[in-house]
Amino acid sequence: PEARNPFDGPGNYPSVVFLHQQRLGFAASDNQPLTVWMSQAGNFESMAASVPPSDDDALEATLAATQANRILWCQSDRNGLALGTEGSEWILTGTDGGAVTPSNLSFQPQTFYGSQPYLPVLRTGHGLVFLQRGGRVLREYGYSFSADRYESGDLSLLARHILRENPVVSWAWQAEPYSIIWCVLADGTLAGLTYMREHDVVGWHRHSTPGGVIEEVSVIPG
Repeated sequence: PEARNPFDGPGNYPSVVFLHQQRLGFAASDNQPLTVWMSQAGNFESMAASVPPSDDDALEATLAATQANRILWCQSDRNGLALGTEGSEWILTGTDGGAVTPSNLSFQPQTFYGSQPYLPVLRTGHGLVFLQRGGRVLREYGYSFSADRYESGDLSLLARHILRENPVVSWAWQAEPYSIIWCVLADGTLAGLTYMREHDVVGWHRHSTPGGVIEEVSVIPG
């Protein structure tokens, strides 16, 4: 394998970092907003590759979509890598359902909603939650056995009155003592989503702070 550095200057620095199948991954530089890079298997510091490629070589793959929407987030899920762009949601898997390798990979489109830039995807206890582009709809991204594909269910369907005029500007997921997704809104108020998928509980609530505004929210253990 020959050493290489795909991030060798301005415009080539990736904006997304993730781990998947024992590889360190990167995505979406300014010059290549639809490209995913992964290190050698089990060797996070090496982007070396050979010709012809070996299964454990580093890999580079570019998403071929009908629109050039930048990759905004990547999360390892089930047997594939879930990706969200500005206009759609995808899964990167091996063509035979196995591990991703330089010669065995496939991008598969799943849904077409798009994610809000500059806000991370949340990994909750039961899957992934992303904010739809525009900041007013929360979507649950997970595999549906009945549809045999990933779906993006609307978690804010019954909360349009809360988010209609105030998009989400910051959020965090609290696991204990209650499973709540906290959302800071543009007007400085706080909205919460009690989210317990195993019991089909999806309930919204609002919190105001007289005399002040909330700018950001974070969660710490305990």
